[in-house]
Amino acid sequence: MKRSDRRILTSHVGSLPRPEALIEINRAKFAGEAYDQKTYAARLFTAVEQICRKQAEIGIDVINDGEFGKTTRGPIDYGAWSSYAWGRLSGWQPGEPGRHPALAGRRDRAIFDEFYRELDATSFISSSSMGGRPPVFVGPIGYIGHQALATDLGNFKAALATVKAEEGFISAVAPGSFARRQNQYYKSDEEFLHALAEALREEYKAIVDAGLILQLDDPGLPDTWDMANPEPSIDEYKKFAMLRVEALNHALRGLPEDRIRYHICWGSWHGSHTTDLPLRNILDRHLPPRPGAGPICAHRRDCAAPLGDGAGSRARHPVASGDRNTAQATDRDQRPCIARPCHRSSGNSRCRMRRRQRSLQGSDDEGAFRRARASPDRPIRG
Repeated sequence: MKRSDRRILTSHVGSLPRPEALIEINRAKFAGEAYDQKTYAARLFTAVEQICRKQAEIGIDVINDGEFGKTTRGPIDYGAWSSYAWGRLSGWQPGEPGRHPALAGRRDRAIFDEFYRELDATSFISSSSMGGRPPVFVGPIGYIGHQALATDLGNFKAALATVKAEEGFISAVAPGSFARRQNQYYKSDEEFLHALAEALREEYKAIVDAGLILQLDDPGLPDTWDMANPEPSIDEYKKFAMLRVEALNHALRGLPEDRIRYHICWGSWHGSHTTDLPLRNILDRHLPPRPGAGPICAHRRDCAAPLGDGAGSRARHPVASGDRNTAQATDRDQRPCIARPCHRSSGNSRCRMRRRQRSLQGSDDEGAFRRARASPDRPIRG
């Protein structure tokens, strides 16, 4: 893995907006409609080639395939980073109609229910819902995604060979984050996590064997805290998190540590994030998952909840210390935060959410929030 020896290398977290030519076929795939596989393969190859060229042209050093092989419902899809794995794993079936477990019951959503209902109805698109029937594991988990993975690796390596970049990476979901699904087969959480780790290991190893950097997407490590209702103690949550770290270490056994980088976040949706877990509460012994592992990208987008020392709007926290371990990166999907005007005098739920954020944050942050508020002709960001 390249280090920032002479300058700070630039990269990003992974998911880039898909072109309409791909989205058109993706919609048919999600709807279960027929589509021409040769046309899809040609469009995917071309799209990957174009996005790699674009990244190189604008000066990104460590590039990827935009995650274009992961099917999305639109240009932006909050669930594709993990939902892609359903097509690469066996042992599951569609469950009963309902909301996806990763969205239902979040404490932040309960506090700002009106805002999230507005967001869900307008701009929150996630393939994780799987048509309103969240999948359930009902049998042994196995890896069946060899062909899809080979296509992703082949397309990216072909495109990478045509541009000037320091190196390339492919992202894959971590066992702990994907384990936020319904399990009706395995007897324990440990057994479930172990089975997922064994299956996903095949993907991890293939990416490294292809000569690419493996990026592990594990937002569930800090982010699942918001799903625990009632709020657990920090010690209870650390035990929960350590099971997932151990499962990931099991999946990575024998793989070269200098070919792996690790991504955590608090979710990239445009919400208040007042119930996020501070970074300091998982940094002490949980990160990195393996001693000596590659750089960690820890990021968030919103200013309401504290990171570590409680400071900072849109903070980026380089966890691995030292200049050589630092790479400048941005959040997934490569788009700005909420850009809708929110006038102070309106009854808009976004304005009410901001007022509620300030009351939750307390007087110490009141001045910072007042300075950050948008004027009537400026959008609120975050």
